[in-house]
Amino acid sequence: MHPILFKLLVCFVLSFACSANVFADYPAAYVGKAELRDIAVSPDGTALVLLKTGHQDDIVQKFGWDEIMVEDSATGDTRLEIKQTYTYYSKSVNWLYDWVSWPFDDTILSSAVEFTVSGDKFKSRSVFLTINPETGEKKVLAASRKRNLDKELDSPKLIASDAERREVTLAIHKKASVELVSINVDTGRQRLLDTANSRTLTWLLDDSMRPVMRIEKSKSGGLHQYYSSQDGGRNWTLRFQHDPLNEGFYPVSYSSKNNKFIVVSRPADAEHAGLYEFDLHTGQFGKQLFSDSEYDLSSARKRRGSDDLLYSALWKDKLEKHWFTPEDAKLGRAIDSALPDEANWSVFDMSLHGQAWVIYVSSPINPGAYYVLRNDLKRLRKISDARPHIDLSTTSMPRRVDYQTSEGLALRGYFTPSTRSPGHAPLIVMPHGGPVSRDVMDWDGWAQYFAHRGYAVFQPQFRGSGGFGQTFERLGHGEWGRAMQQDIADGVHALEQAGLVSPDQPRSIVGASYGGYAALAAATMTPDAYQCAISYAGVSDLPRMLRQYDPSDAVDAFVRNIWTQRMNNGRDDETELWHRSPISYIEYLKAPVFLIHGTDDEIVHMDQTTAFYDAAVQAGRQAQILLLDHTGHQIYSDDTNTDLLVAMNTFLVQCMPPAPKTPTINGANLP
Repeated sequence: MHPILFKLLVCFVLSFACSANVFADYPAAYVGKAELRDIAVSPDGTALVLLKTGHQDDIVQKFGWDEIMVEDSATGDTRLEIKQTYTYYSKSVNWLYDWVSWPFDDTILSSAVEFTVSGDKFKSRSVFLTINPETGEKKVLAASRKRNLDKELDSPKLIASDAERREVTLAIHKKASVELVSINVDTGRQRLLDTANSRTLTWLLDDSMRPVMRIEKSKSGGLHQYYSSQDGGRNWTLRFQHDPLNEGFYPVSYSSKNNKFIVVSRPADAEHAGLYEFDLHTGQFGKQLFSDSEYDLSSARKRRGSDDLLYSALWKDKLEKHWFTPEDAKLGRAIDSALPDEANWSVFDMSLHGQAWVIYVSSPINPGAYYVLRNDLKRLRKISDARPHIDLSTTSMPRRVDYQTSEGLALRGYFTPSTRSPGHAPLIVMPHGGPVSRDVMDWDGWAQYFAHRGYAVFQPQFRGSGGFGQTFERLGHGEWGRAMQQDIADGVHALEQAGLVSPDQPRSIVGASYGGYAALAAATMTPDAYQCAISYAGVSDLPRMLRQYDPSDAVDAFVRNIWTQRMNNGRDDETELWHRSPISYIEYLKAPVFLIHGTDDEIVHMDQTTAFYDAAVQAGRQAQILLLDHTGHQIYSDDTNTDLLVAMNTFLVQCMPPAPKTPTINGANLP
């Protein structure tokens, strides 16, 4: 059954689950669809458009569709409100919006799925539309054919807009291709700029709205490939490729004057990722614009309508910024002083000349809120919480734990105590994926939900993690199942030494991707260490993973070499890799395991999970399996993320019950 149709039926029958009253202990409050999903500021900075998840209390007669609101950026007064009403017994047309953008003074842009409902018949199509910010009038500029709800839809993606030409450029999916189309928002006239294969992710355009860079996924899905064009998209040349799971390459801006991009990346000879010029036609890095001496740069922001850089950002524990002008640095410090010490913030959108900034603010104990800064009025106003149904008084503040490994390597981890029974709760060890990734001191929906349910959570930053420079990453090469695994165990021991957990407290290990491998390795190689294990998209058989790549194919060989380097320090030895594969130790498995995988995973194939499950069952071990239809390696669906958290919590409650809530002592319950 199509997921949208399933949701409609569930909401119709279980009205309480789709009403405005989302309970704070339900996973959707932590990882599900946010209340405020998107926001954009008008070019002149005086107004905002908000995309909100709609709610209707009377589910039997009505269904809550998305709402769009236009409000004054200075006062918050509502200028326009577009609500929808669904009546089950009569024909209706309703919309579920993907995003909103406000590139022209008199025109808001959006992409949506349009539903036509008549009795028990449902039809849908993907549409790209304009909205008049004064009247709310909608005009469809592009649309797919109407289809039954059992068919998947690909929404148009906004690539660029040009105020002078009154044009927008969209990536529109066809059956076996993606078209780059320019549309005039007044006349609807369309121009085809490029046609590419279905693996195309996006394009970057020059100042004349001509495509100059195209980014595609490789056939195996393991690489991102960057192509350049010098003739407006007629001919393309491969210039650069990288592994998106383990390496960063993020274009920030493009200058047609010198044909160079500004990118966040790490050249091969650099220790840390920084901000660099990148020559599109040679594929070579040029001048370094900024780099930190300890941490990798994670992002950068330019001004709207300009190639001028605003700031670059990096995660230490918190998010920190390097500003490119003294005036912006002063403004940034003023915002810092107005927010809580633990807050992380970034510019989400800004007006054409910088009169208004929309900023997103989050922290380890706050899932996030949107604010608007009116520079001309020197006023910072809160717009809305992203997840208002979470009681912030029940969230748990993590702390950084510094420790040393048995051979003296300095590491860190983040410990989130249970809100129910601090100091006595069962422990969930949660190694991150990648492995070239990391955790930070910011909102983590999984960690906070488990802490709320009665578990303590530990997130170790083992050797090989990303964000700390190339040397630290390379310490993990060849250490899968070895030192990287010991780093996790040393971190748990450090918690015991610090008195944060006791040695006799039950503990489980939960991880996704590389974290899933670490969970299975812990459960099989150290079978007495954990009471339960959960793996999402984890690797169980290292040689099997390498065999999914064809050495005779140049791209596959490139990806295979990356994984061989990370797993075994470049040694292509199947026997050695087999002995560091969790499936090879299946007879030692004691803890019940819960195995989860997406059926469309291109990075770690589903047979990594099904093979481990079959081996566990054949060996008489306790194993459960959940396969998620239409789900890849990374989960982009809020609904799927919610379902996953529900399933994991159900397994953990049975396998390792959480700590009971500590009763409040008051006069009513004293003997």
